[in-house]
Amino acid sequence: MALRTVIHEKLDKLKTINFWVKMMSNPQTKQFIIRLNQNRLELHGTDYDGNVIGYYSPVTEIMSGGKKIAGKPYNLKDTGYFYNSFNIKVFKNYIVIDADGLKDNVDWSDPSGKVLGLAEYQFKILNLYLVPQIIKLIRNEI
Repeated sequence: MALRTVIHEKLDKLKTINFWVKMMSNPQTKQFIIRLNQNRLELHGTDYDGNVIGYYSPVTEIMSGGKKIAGKPYNLKDTGYFYNSFNIKVFKNYIVIDADGLKDNVDWSDPSGKVLGLAEYQFKILNLYLVPQIIKLIRNEI
C-alpha cells in the first residue's frame, strides 16, 4: 500500500507542473527555436508556408556592392539588427516568435505575415530536440 501511495504522490506532483512553460522558458530552447526560424530565412528565404518572401533586384545587387545577388531570395539578414532582435514570448499554451524589423521607418520584419514562425518540417525538428529535454525534466521532477 505504501508503494502505491508514493507513486500516486509522484504522479500528482507531475500533474501540477506546467511542462510547456518550463520547457519553452529555457534559454537554450528559446535559442534553438530562434535559430530554426533564422536558418529557414537565411538558407531559403521562405516564410513558414514555404513561399519565397521576395527576390533581390539588379538595383539591390548594385547598391549592396554584390552582397545581395539579383534573383536570389530575400534573407532579411541585411545589417543583422533584425536577426539579433529575435525573441520568444512564452504563454501558458503557446509561444510567439517576435522581432523588431523597423528600418527607415518601414517594418521589414514580416512582409508576408508569415516570416516569424516555424515551417511544418521545423516543428518535427523541434520535437526531436524537445523529447530528450522533456524526459530529463520529468526525471528531475520525480
